[in-house]
Amino acid sequence: MKIEDVTRPGVLALGVMGVAATAVLGFAAGVAVARDRELLRRTARSLARGLERATLMAAQAREHVGDLWAEAREEAIAEVDAADFNRTAKNAGKGAPAAAAAPSTAAR
Repeated sequence: MKIEDVTRPGVLALGVMGVAATAVLGFAAGVAVARDRELLRRTARSLARGLERATLMAAQAREHVGDLWAEAREEAIAEVDAADFNRTAKNAGKGAPAAAAAPSTAAR
């Protein structure tokens, strides 16, 4: 796993949240200045849709990071299991010649 795989979704989520914050501030300024109620309603709907999209994108980024985390965890577990298997095989290999030699000396 590369650091770029993790940082890309994080940067995307931060960018989306920045856009959402800018939209909210713009909406607040528009409310203070705007006099046209229909324009204000259209702007509010548009901002609500934008905020919903930003929330969805942030959720997708979190899911992507979660998938990467699960993949990295599975790889680490597989590496540890392989190392344990190799160590057990080496230890069994060391014990096998001694056990094989013992019956031949006892048979004499």
